[in-house]
Amino acid sequence: NVYLMPKNGGAKSYIGWSKETYTSFNADISSKPPLISGDYHMYVFNQWGASAGFPVTVHSVPFISGTDKQFAITGGEITISGLNFDQSSSRIIVDGDTGNPIPAYHIASTSLRFKIPANMISGKHAIQVADKMNNMTLSNSISIDVTSTADMPIPVISSVTPGQGRAGDIITITGGGFVSKSDFTTIEFYMSNIWFGSMYTSYISTDGAMIKFIINKTFVEQTKTGDYQIKVSNSANKSNIFNFTILP
Repeated sequence: NVYLMPKNGGAKSYIGWSKETYTSFNADISSKPPLISGDYHMYVFNQWGASAGFPVTVHSVPFISGTDKQFAITGGEITISGLNFDQSSSRIIVDGDTGNPIPAYHIASTSLRFKIPANMISGKHAIQVADKMNNMTLSNSISIDVTSTADMPIPVISSVTPGQGRAGDIITITGGGFVSKSDFTTIEFYMSNIWFGSMYTSYISTDGAMIKFIINKTFVEQTKTGDYQIKVSNSANKSNIFNFTILP
């Protein structure tokens, strides 16, 4: 068997290998997730013991483990988590188009952030991280669901039931143009044209005609009770104003 151990200590990683002769073999250092780039010692061992460590430097490819959002909107931002992101040269590749990489910023070796281009069309897109310094080596691919702001409807409120409530109460808003992806839809609260904050929806009907939200206790504690004007926002457009009262 063959394994690598970080030069400065740490857990060993078993790697694949194939024997060529009694004095040589081929080693496969690919793994999922991949090894972190750095200096290692390679050991070969059998039933009689282990060899001396041989120094090996690993240059690992980027690896995506996930994103912070299920859905994204053009102009919005997404944070990618993973391994081996180059802190000076990582780029985002969309749908395999290496000719038009997207700059990444707020970069660390395990996370990076990028902005969805305004001209990206609605739908599912495959994204990869490219290491520009290593001949545009590409990571694994992960899918994101993008909605263009051009495809966002203008929400309309026709009724709010009940028209008042306390922290923890469930409020129903009917109307139209409510986006079915809850990440995009919020209820904004204003008082005398001053924005006091927003609350997320707890339910959105598939036909976009009804949403529900729960009056957030923290919001009430950090602002104040009283008469508000509310709007439904879908990140691209805002609805008409409707009156709503938060009770003590």
